[in-house]
Amino acid sequence: MQQYQTGLSLLFWGLILTFFNFNLNEMSILPNFVGFIIIIFAIKKMVPLSQQIQKLLPWTYIMVVLSFFNWFSPLFDYSITSHNSELSGFNIETPELNFFSLIDTLEIVIGLIFTYFLMNFYISLARASVEERWSELYQRRKRFYMWTHGLMAFLIPLAMLMPQLFVLPMLVIMILVFIATIRVLMTSYRIMKLAEEDKMVFEDMTEMEQFDFEKNKGRVLTVILLYLFVWLLVFLV
Repeated sequence: MQQYQTGLSLLFWGLILTFFNFNLNEMSILPNFVGFIIIIFAIKKMVPLSQQIQKLLPWTYIMVVLSFFNWFSPLFDYSITSHNSELSGFNIETPELNFFSLIDTLEIVIGLIFTYFLMNFYISLARASVEERWSELYQRRKRFYMWTHGLMAFLIPLAMLMPQLFVLPMLVIMILVFIATIRVLMTSYRIMKLAEEDKMVFEDMTEMEQFDFEKNKGRVLTVILLYLFVWLLVFLV
């Protein structure tokens, strides 16, 4: 039980560091990869109690590498390769194709898979708690996160092709992405508090956790192929 409490606490604080950036002269004071390293420690703390949480590990390692590369992006001059689009007095920088824009997009995609497994883990924990009804709310939060971040991943290459056309959609989706991110953090915090208050039953967790990622391989493959096609258009135009 103590392992779960410590692991869930580390998981929450690691997510805080990955979701929020504190910048000084455009450089992050607490880079995202530090948060993901903390998450790795959190996962390893809980693996002896739940083998399913181990599915997060490979995606977390990838996120460490991607966020490490992303940390260096402010050191490079983007003035030649970026667009500034104006909408109703707001200045919005739309991305163009370069190495770090590819890293950004890849980080969103891998982050989607990471959050998918993370939220499924939280849902299974909610079902084992005294507040089982919360699992349905967490399902909705997971779907909202997947849709918003998935749309963001598709909009990035499209914004490179037609920046003026996608200014408004980018603005709207950025707001929705922020809301979805806050909801995931709220879920993580609530699960952490339930564990601290001994309101969870951790026996037979492996049997309770039903990850359906493998059941949707066809859909996932279709989305990936469509996504690669959009990027191919960016390279060809």
